[in-house]
Amino acid sequence: MNGQWNHRYGHAMVAALAGLLFARQALLGIGGMFVAGAIAFGAPEKGAPEKGTPDKEAQEKEATPPKGQHYVGKNTCAACHYSMYRVWKHDKHAVGLDILPKKYHGDPKCLVCHTTGYGEPTGYKDASTPQLAGITCESCHGPGSAHAKLAQKLFLGNEANITLEAEKKIRGSIALFLEKHTVESEEAEAQARSSIFRIQPGNACVKCHISKAHRAHPDYDKE
Repeated sequence: MNGQWNHRYGHAMVAALAGLLFARQALLGIGGMFVAGAIAFGAPEKGAPEKGTPDKEAQEKEATPPKGQHYVGKNTCAACHYSMYRVWKHDKHAVGLDILPKKYHGDPKCLVCHTTGYGEPTGYKDASTPQLAGITCESCHGPGSAHAKLAQKLFLGNEANITLEAEKKIRGSIALFLEKHTVESEEAEAQARSSIFRIQPGNACVKCHISKAHRAHPDYDKE
């Protein structure tokens, strides 16, 4: 009798211990799920930097480009920034003047937004300045003469006029130079970047995209 009781008691103890072990593992699993979920949904891990901490580039003060620059036109920009130029070519900004009805091609109120630098001494004037037709690079980044001159000096060693051959040479020399990741290449890139705006101050986009500034576009004849 005692042997049978001990046998049953032993089975019960084993079952109880197994149940406790299973429950412990289940709780650990649930805890792991909560940890994984917290990480997945953005809770910082122990020792991890908090999200939203500004990086070094964001902390750096925006450089102020030299004043008194003149517009150089999209072809000069393309000499160095060819891949970006190719993307821009397929954007509606590239045909900003073309999509404007012909009757408005001489209207100053329209040309301010549909061309680059209209109303400024070196900006778009008429068909004689096709390099500034449409919303080109300098519409957002500002006149780039100092930027172009500095880039030519840094990467070509001279201040030659931009020709087709010069374009090829500039693109090749910049790519090779910047791939080296040397102190000199980083300094040259920093100098070039500091000579032009990332984007002009004063919320440049809404100056023309006036509906985004909560203003209605003026009525015009679409034909």
